[in-house]
Amino acid sequence: MTSISKATGVPAARTFAFASLLSCLGTLASGCGGSNGVGRDTAGTVGTPDAGDLATVTVDITSRFQTMEGFGGALAFYVNYLTDHPNRAEIYDLVFRDLGLDILRIGNWYQDRVVEKAAVAAVAAATASLGHPPRLLMSSWSPPASLKSNGDTKNGGTLTQTDGVYAYDEFGQWWADALQAYAALGVRPDFISIQNEPDFTALWSTCLFGPTEGIDAAHGIGVAGYDQALDAVYSHVQALAPVPLLLGPEISGIGGKKLQNYLGRMNPDHFAVVAHHLYNGGMPTAPETYNVAMRIAAGLAPDKPLFMTEFAPMPQDMFATAWLMNNAVTVEGVSAYIYWDLTWDAPGGLVTTENPYDRSSWKTDKGYAVRDPYYAVKHFARWVDYGWTRVAATASTTAVKVSAFVSPDGSQTTVVLLNAGATARDVTLTTGDWTYAKSDVFRTSSSADLTERTAELGPLAVGGVITLPPLGIATITLTE
Repeated sequence: MTSISKATGVPAARTFAFASLLSCLGTLASGCGGSNGVGRDTAGTVGTPDAGDLATVTVDITSRFQTMEGFGGALAFYVNYLTDHPNRAEIYDLVFRDLGLDILRIGNWYQDRVVEKAAVAAVAAATASLGHPPRLLMSSWSPPASLKSNGDTKNGGTLTQTDGVYAYDEFGQWWADALQAYAALGVRPDFISIQNEPDFTALWSTCLFGPTEGIDAAHGIGVAGYDQALDAVYSHVQALAPVPLLLGPEISGIGGKKLQNYLGRMNPDHFAVVAHHLYNGGMPTAPETYNVAMRIAAGLAPDKPLFMTEFAPMPQDMFATAWLMNNAVTVEGVSAYIYWDLTWDAPGGLVTTENPYDRSSWKTDKGYAVRDPYYAVKHFARWVDYGWTRVAATASTTAVKVSAFVSPDGSQTTVVLLNAGATARDVTLTTGDWTYAKSDVFRTSSSADLTERTAELGPLAVGGVITLPPLGIATITLTE
């Protein structure tokens, strides 16, 4: 679900009617009517209305919530702009090692071997940069044209039919064949999504699936059922080693009752993770407007982890990104948050990658640039890893947003703070009975103030105090 680039014929950055984030400042002190909830099962308003420039944050590592799959991003389009870039080694380290990426989302391009080659190269680069393979999520944007009702991987359509029967079995076999081919190239996804945004159609690669077979009223065509397609893929991949975990339905957003409708038809034994995007269900300019839909999503399949697998506010915004990430992990309780997109043709992506085949068109010295949302993601991804657990964290004012995570052995805690207010404030951090011997602070000033970007400031001040600039972000690492 991404706008199309006329120059390249591939998706470019999504566009939204995106008002300035500052338009929300008048209501930020009271949380824009939202909450600073502390978990899927404790999502209530925490703290009191903003009463000044002082705040206390309390972390309780004994109160635990979801185990994290981690934070990451996608490499689905313009991947060749990365893998063929003359400065790709520098960019690899930026988006993998330095970002602290845990989970990488790639496309299933089995029907397009040129794009497939770039995806395979990107996974190898991620492994080399990180020093270990990333967790991998593979999503399909479309099956091959031979399995599409319109005979085209693009422009919508659904599965083809033979004698009135949709090609579910063929679709399942295509997935199995694709995974075997990728495995031979060293790519073995931990998770697969049978269809990116099955509720959405566009000029680029898409394929419509309804919650079940029937007429899709929004598009006026008969569509195959996501439930039956999921069953077919599940059946076909069981013979693989290792067997990837299926997630779904990976619809475009959490607005309305669409997520409920898809999940209500899906066999719970055939998928392990509930996944969705955030292109509807709230306003990116006011992230707390997502909270109602997030709480509903959290309760739909409480026995399964939740992944947010694609979103970026448009135009991209650092603080809105951090705030959405905070709410996704604390209000909805997601175990993974995947940003759209790690790299992209200018001006998109966490890192823009300019055309590697035409250096004369570059607007930067090295043909790439780090954009501010990179630092929002880094505040979470760099200091929270796969296998960590989110713990309870509350603030005395709703203008301060907080999330906290503890390592598997309990020796390290990471706290991420956001100041959604218009003025700077001092925050005192307390950790109850859990004590730490070492602390380190990394802080980013607002988008309007370029002085700090995940700058290492050293240990907390005496008394556990840190100063947060307005619309600033800070990560505090604590070690026993």
